[in-house]
Amino acid sequence: MLRRKKGFTLIELLIVVAIIGILAAIAIPNFLEAQTRAKVARAKAEIRNIAVSLETYYIDNNTYPFAVDSDGTPAETEPECSLNFVGWPLTTPISHQSSIPNDPFKKVDPTAAFLSKYRLGTCYLEFWIMTSFGPDLDLDMMETDYVSPSGTAFGEIRLYLNQFDGTYMEYDPTNGTISDGDVFRTGP
Repeated sequence: MLRRKKGFTLIELLIVVAIIGILAAIAIPNFLEAQTRAKVARAKAEIRNIAVSLETYYIDNNTYPFAVDSDGTPAETEPECSLNFVGWPLTTPISHQSSIPNDPFKKVDPTAAFLSKYRLGTCYLEFWIMTSFGPDLDLDMMETDYVSPSGTAFGEIRLYLNQFDGTYMEYDPTNGTISDGDVFRTGP
């Protein structure tokens, strides 16, 4: 009698490799989307924390802090309005925020520390808007329309969101994890 050798046939091995490939094809995109969802959650949480700091700053100073340029100097676009990045006014001389976090969707630039921060637009005595670049890594917002007295929206969130005639969307994961739009918050 012939003895049969124990082992796997080539067909069995190919089937196992195909199954592993199919599982990997399903798992890898889900893992990448989980990373994006985690960054969005981080951005929303950090913006919420900075918003609390902006409001405590307002309570202490009766005005919102000015935004700063990439080199840390005050950014003024029009009298009493500023637009650029969240900066040092929240951390010094009184610490309303221990440090300003970086936007998780922006690469850190060691030559211009504030370029990687969240964008901030303020009208000193009235309102503010804070923005993250979002998963599309593109700044879709026109904050100047929101904070500039000559802007078309000037603090009106409905006008601000409708000004783009459907070309702009607030980031929403139901449009796809990497969809158009930014993560933002307005206040008060």
